[in-house]
Amino acid sequence: MNDTSETGYMQLFGPLFGPLLKNEEVAEAFATIILKRLYGAAKLAQQQPLRSTDLGEDWLVSGSSPDPNGLPETGPWFIRVRKTDCLVKSFGHQRLEIGDQS
Repeated sequence: MNDTSETGYMQLFGPLFGPLLKNEEVAEAFATIILKRLYGAAKLAQQQPLRSTDLGEDWLVSGSSPDPNGLPETGPWFIRVRKTDCLVKSFGHQRLEIGDQS
């Protein structure tokens, strides 16, 4: 069973102090640490600048460019992280349709 509920600490102190990932700058800094650890500094540099999207309870942080050596359908990196306690919900590569360069 996969428990994705907030920790007791965040349930207690979250309302007092707010979410750990309170804005896009903090979310991007957190994503940078995770993505650098997974893929390395050189690959991370290819994904700059990172872009953040506020999804309500989560941040979605995306890279800006696909890996030129990857599969044709492989797009920019992404990481989806819960704001309150930094739980990484998903990460990987966005899929691009052929001809889509966004």
